[in-house]
Amino acid sequence: MKILFTVASAAFAVIAAALWFRSGTVLGKPTVTPDESGFVPFQIIRKKGKKEWEVLATAEAQTKWNKWASIAAFAAASFQAAALLTPDSK
Repeated sequence: MKILFTVASAAFAVIAAALWFRSGTVLGKPTVTPDESGFVPFQIIRKKGKKEWEVLATAEAQTKWNKWASIAAFAAASFQAAALLTPDSK
């Protein structure tokens, strides 16, 4: 059982790392769609080379990916704690 907890912990740690990597690389796309009154919402648009992204949309996307990464990290830590508390089989 201990090995199962350890493997699950390692798997969730890799998943958390991948999700945090995604959180650091995601870019929010600028939108120019006006609302019902015809007003285009406030945007902070950055451009580097051919890439263009909207700062606030990027922050929203990063928050979403960070949330999932933290859940995976919690699972990894929980399985590691379970592995530490599980006695060695003989």
